[in-house]
Amino acid sequence: MNPTSPRITIVTPSFQQAEYLEETIRSVISQNIEGLEYLIADGGSKDGSVEIIRKFEPSLAWWVSEKDSGQPDAVNKGLARARGEIIGWINSDDYFLPGTLAFVLDYFDAHPETGLIFGDLLAVDETGKAINLIRYGDWGLDELMRFEVIGQPSVFFRRSVLEKSGLLDTRFDLLLKTTFFIKIAT
Repeated sequence: MNPTSPRITIVTPSFQQAEYLEETIRSVISQNIEGLEYLIADGGSKDGSVEIIRKFEPSLAWWVSEKDSGQPDAVNKGLARARGEIIGWINSDDYFLPGTLAFVLDYFDAHPETGLIFGDLLAVDETGKAINLIRYGDWGLDELMRFEVIGQPSVFFRRSVLEKSGLLDTRFDLLLKTTFFIKIAT
């Protein structure tokens, strides 16, 4: 990896999510890790999202606000620009807990053979109150084919995995995550 390349890229797709977007952005940039590349693809929001993004522009590697064809298109815009060795995406109504990205980088450093990881997911309501802890097993292709869905905010993968599998299939808006993870697993 080029020494000037970021270690980890996080992509946030967003559309009309001003109510949650600032918390999402703060949860990423407050991770305080070196080598973070943060990319935001907004679908042309008119709800104040652009003003929120501009407020954090110095912490962003790239952002855009333009009409797109939905979440898969927005995620793909970010993934296509991602330069980090490790990549993840977090939707604009989700957030990372403190220490998440440091843990992810440490894990990948300790396990160079690993291409993708995912962890448990804490679901919260609109006030931030925990409502469910979703625990996942050591799932593989068989579980994914049975639609055992992985919590996408807890998924991180190597650039080499993305290069092999390709971008999200934009034909699948509701199943975009599951189809992407199945493609990676095969």
